Amino acid sequence: MAELVNREKLANVLKEKFKELGLASLREAAKLLGISPSTLSRLLNCKTDPDTKTLAMLRNSPLAISIDSLLQDSSQLSFADYIALSQGNIVEVHFRCKRKKLEAYPDEVKETLEKIIRLAHQHVSNKQA
Repeated sequence: MAELVNREKLANVLKEKFKELGLASLREAAKLLGISPSTLSRLLNCKTDPDTKTLAMLRNSPLAISIDSLLQDSSQLSFADYIALSQGNIVEVHFRCKRKKLEAYPDEVKETLEKIIRLAHQHVSNKQA
């Protein structure tokens, strides 16, 4: 999700919502959002971009933060990712291996693996519904 979210806007929206609710404690605000205090601190200080899980937590929290209002350019998102974010249905794939080995794989391979995992998730979700 690199650079999709306007960090300053996110920080300002969070600070404004916390002020409205009278939340002064970082820990109290983080608990309300369902994220760690360290993650919240990094977001408030514009040190990091939120990952998809954090965006979903913000969207689904009692603050109901609009994801659309935070995006730099929603055209950078695929339609499926945009729908997943807007509905809070997130599948995030992290490939864990030595960095040099992962970089050796072409992007097409990584994208294909991600698609396979997403399809498996959809299949399981449809069976449970």
